[in-house]
Formats: sequence, C-alpha cells, structure tokens
Amino acid sequence: MKANCFIIADSSGEAIIIDPGDDADYIISTIQRNDLNPQLIIATHGHVDHVMATLEIKLAFAIPFYMHELDEFLLDRMEKSAQHFLGFDPGPPADVDFYLEGGSKVNVGDIELEVINIPGHTPGSIALYNRASKDIFVGDLIFDDGSVGRTDFAYSDKSSMLTSIRHIVEMKPHITVHAGHGDDFLLSEFQTLK
Repeated sequence: MKANCFIIADSSGEAIIIDPGDDADYIISTIQRNDLNPQLIIATHGHVDHVMATLEIKLAFAIPFYMHELDEFLLDRMEKSAQHFLGFDPGPPADVDFYLEGGSKVNVGDIELEVINIPGHTPGSIALYNRASKDIFVGDLIFDDGSVGRTDFAYSDKSSMLTSIRHIVEMKPHITVHAGHGDDFLLSEFQTLK
C-alpha cells in the first residue's frame, strides 16, 4: 500500500508506533530487533492503509490504541475497505482505547507529542507534533511531491482540508514532515513546491 509506519523511541527504548497500516510481522520484528519497548499505537486517521496491522501489534505487545473519535466509523468499515481495495479480509479492527483531541498531549518516556486537529481528508485526521525534535507526523494531509490528501470521499471536506493545510504550513519552516506516504521533507520545501 506504500504507506509509512513510524516508530519513534526515546533513549531508553520506550516507543510509540504511528500508523501501522500493514505487515504487522515486519513491524513487530523491527521493534524486537531494536530492543524497543512500545507503549502505545496512534493512528493519524482511520483509513485502512493506516490501521490494518493495529490489532495484531496491539495484541503482541498488550498496548493501547489511540485515535480521534470522529474516525471510528472508518474502523467499522476496515474489513470491507480492505476487501474492496486490496482483495482480502484482514480480520476485525482493533478497539480504540483512548480518543485523542486537538490540544491534548501524548507522553511516553521523554517523548511528548502535541495533537493537532487537521480535518478534511477525514473528519478525525490529526497531526502529531514533537516540539523538542521539530518533527510532525501529518498522515495524509500533505506529501513530499507538493500534493495533498484526497477530499473526494463523501465524508471529506475540501474547505476544512485547506484550513488544515494552512495551519500546518504556517508553522516554523525547519520542521521535518513525516507524511503517510512518500519521503520526509521540510515544511519550507512544501511551501515552494508546485
């Protein structure tokens, strides 16, 4: 599915898994190979390519799953979406253990992520900003090639998406963006792309 999953860890190995869309075995083995201690899973939004491996990873490490409540309806559609787009049944979605809201913070070890609401692509899309390291995880808001997330779904909102994009690109330009697809880039690079 060419979606990015991110594992961020502090110096002690305490870790957060962001957007485990597929290949749970690979994600689990990467965590074990690097001797990490995952504490939770976060989805930037509820699309199948960002959540499909969540249940397997959640069970493997006995850790909670966080996301925004407004995208829970997409979890309910996960099996049908996977069958439609990928041609197989991935099994049931993971239950959400905690709902994230814009303005809240997630703390694991020395890591602190600020939750920013970025609706548009989906109603419950969020970004996760690590102020200390100047990294932001934006799901499918903006990409390294200058493109932006889709808004042609019935539940998407183009006007909200444009507001969300403006909010993020007006942040400090030296922040590194980690998008749901493609390569990492600086906000300053996105602002100059066509």
